[in-house]
Amino acid sequence: MVINPLTLGLVTGGLGAAQSLLGFSSAQQQTAQQNKQIQEQYRQRLRIQAMQDVQRFGQYNLKVASYKDQLVNLNKTFGRGGLQDVQEQLRINQLEKQQRFAAQTENINRTRALGKIAARGQQGASAARMQALEGAQFGRQAAARQERMLGEYYASELRGQARTQQLEAAQKAAYSQVAYAPTRTPAPLAPTMLQGPSTAGLFANLAGNVLSGVTAGFGQANFEKQLASKNPNETSVPNYNFDLLNNAFGG
Repeated sequence: MVINPLTLGLVTGGLGAAQSLLGFSSAQQQTAQQNKQIQEQYRQRLRIQAMQDVQRFGQYNLKVASYKDQLVNLNKTFGRGGLQDVQEQLRINQLEKQQRFAAQTENINRTRALGKIAARGQQGASAARMQALEGAQFGRQAAARQERMLGEYYASELRGQARTQQLEAAQKAAYSQVAYAPTRTPAPLAPTMLQGPSTAGLFANLAGNVLSGVTAGFGQANFEKQLASKNPNETSVPNYNFDLLNNAFGG
């Protein structure tokens, strides 16, 4: 059985083209599947990163709330009008009250002493000298009380300054815990997608398939001409792509 050259050319070229198209389609599908996996992995990284950012911002918000509570408590303890300030003011008030009571007692004692001098019936320079001595003694006592009270005022002022410094130091320490707010993590670089099979390569393969079909057709035509000649022994069998032919004819 002699195969028609046109049929042989069409079958050869068609089978080659079919194989090229099938290979191109399979490569495209494989590349698309791989790119889909790459994209899903990238989206998963974004989801994990977003969850981590949410956790960090949540932890920072808790620190900020704790910082605000610390400020309130520090002001209640060390601030003006706070617990220690009130305690110090109460102490000064008590000292001032004691000073007033002491002054009243000294005035009473002084009046009594002067009365005793007058009751002795002494007059003139002697009486004046004794009154002056009594007055000087009570004056020294009053001056000593005032000096002690001034010392208490000064010490209270120093304690107030120390409380202010302690408050500021504690506020700075608390602020250092929230001074730097977290920022969103930069998104990872988008993945590079795989390049599928080239269309230009497909066209080149198809062109090669057409050329193979044409070559096979011409070879078959020459073979038939040789068979029709007077010297059949000199006829050369064309070099077919037997795999393609076997697939075409079920061989």
